[in-house]
Amino acid sequence: MSKKITVFFLLLLFLLVGSFFISDEKISADESNLTGYAWSPYYGWISFYYGTSIDATGLLTGYAWADSVGWISFNPADLTGCPSGSCNARLDSSTDRLVGWARYISDANGWIQLGPIVIGGTDYGVKNNNGEMINYAWSDNLGWISFNCSNNSECGVSNYKVQYTLPEIPGEPIEIIEDTNFNGYAWSPYYGWISFYYGTSIDATGLLTGYAWADSVGWISFNPADLTGCPSGSCNARLDSSTDRLVGWARYISDANGWIQLGPIVIGGTDYGVKNNNGEMINYAWSDNLGWISFNCSNNSECGVSNYKVQYSSPVILSNPQTSINYCSHGSFPLVNDGLSVILSWSYFSESPQYSYTIEISPNSNFDSNVFSITVYSASTSYVVNLEGSSWNDEKLDWSTLYYWRVKAENNEGRQSNWISSTIDLRSRTHGSPLVIYSHEPNRILAGRSVNFEAQKDGVVSQTYNASSPIYSWTFTEATPETSSDFNPVVVFNTYGSTPTIKLRVTDSAGYYCEKTEMLDVGGFNPIWKDVSPF
Repeated sequence: MSKKITVFFLLLLFLLVGSFFISDEKISADESNLTGYAWSPYYGWISFYYGTSIDATGLLTGYAWADSVGWISFNPADLTGCPSGSCNARLDSSTDRLVGWARYISDANGWIQLGPIVIGGTDYGVKNNNGEMINYAWSDNLGWISFNCSNNSECGVSNYKVQYTLPEIPGEPIEIIEDTNFNGYAWSPYYGWISFYYGTSIDATGLLTGYAWADSVGWISFNPADLTGCPSGSCNARLDSSTDRLVGWARYISDANGWIQLGPIVIGGTDYGVKNNNGEMINYAWSDNLGWISFNCSNNSECGVSNYKVQYSSPVILSNPQTSINYCSHGSFPLVNDGLSVILSWSYFSESPQYSYTIEISPNSNFDSNVFSITVYSASTSYVVNLEGSSWNDEKLDWSTLYYWRVKAENNEGRQSNWISSTIDLRSRTHGSPLVIYSHEPNRILAGRSVNFEAQKDGVVSQTYNASSPIYSWTFTEATPETSSDFNPVVVFNTYGSTPTIKLRVTDSAGYYCEKTEMLDVGGFNPIWKDVSPF
């Protein structure tokens, strides 16, 4: 009993003193320390503004983005089975060179070698040069990827580079990072508060990475490189999507044996390990050195004293931006010029449904002079561009123009994705494609009877948009004639009960064309008769 009273007063003391350290106000900081742009002559820009980081051990994690191939992953979970050598991407502190691999995840074989890349005794792989990455990566599919404009004396054309900021060495707290999806405070009765405001995040695969901090033991790492040789089971810290439980280990890195088990922790048939409960972590972790670590004040009915908890919000990841351009959409979709419809689409990942998305369209890739912006509250992952009511440029996109578009989304938990972008490329067109419309008389088609077709209907005539004369190309199956270039051909369908196809293509002098296809039903001729008495 005396031990319980002692623990209670110790807990109360820590809670009262701990309030000095806990603050709702957080200092914002960049989420990554490897930033900038690399360049592929064949596949364009590669952006390192999606959380690419090198941690204190040299491990490189996160994603880069290329419009041509999508997400490029540096996360260990995506790099198993690499072509050769060590798979994980790392900065070798002894040589200041990147080693290992990355992979664009749209292709199982989308490997990118960071280094070493030795040709003729020279290593052309990526190297850190006083905070600027220089040299190249290599992909069998993408070719050479330059990490610095100085590689090819291109800085006068474009001053691109990938830059590296040395991370703080574990030993004292670094800046608090606000934009993570696993944050809050856990509590150890013997060792005090554990802060999850130093970049702890769960990615789309469930992998937990980053650091927590406890004044008593220092940095607690969730990074795979620090978790090899764990006491049992799977070492990496993960959120198991099938059970909503944390599995694996963490370790306070001031002690080689500073292991903390997240789960499973089964005692008497009950799993006391950490569990996600609608965005709040509940239950406990266990350390042979620190004892039980509570992830939620509700575990011990302590919320009236201190409302501590560790919270999780599912990441929102967009990928695969696609642009679908249809030049022959007359009457089908909202149009953004003569016959022109544009559909923008993307892929969405989050454990929480999409709540809304925002789209911007701009004449430049900086999006500093947007021509159109809209926020739509919908779970849809596609948008038909509709400029009606925008009062911009007569509500049209201009021909012979390259536009840029980007989208970001928000889930039901209020967490937002990064922007992803692509283009609407109208540079190959100078005007709209022809309008195709036709009619026939009579409406009912009878075998062996003439049918009059015309390239117009209800006073609306098929037309071009460059003032040239339309070129008509009719095709009829099971009919005489089978083709015609007239405005108003006369056709006879031969077979009763058949379902012939009619197609009209209208072409202008520039070679732009649209066509319309329809299937007809051919009936028989039924004479009118009645019985007549011979008497």
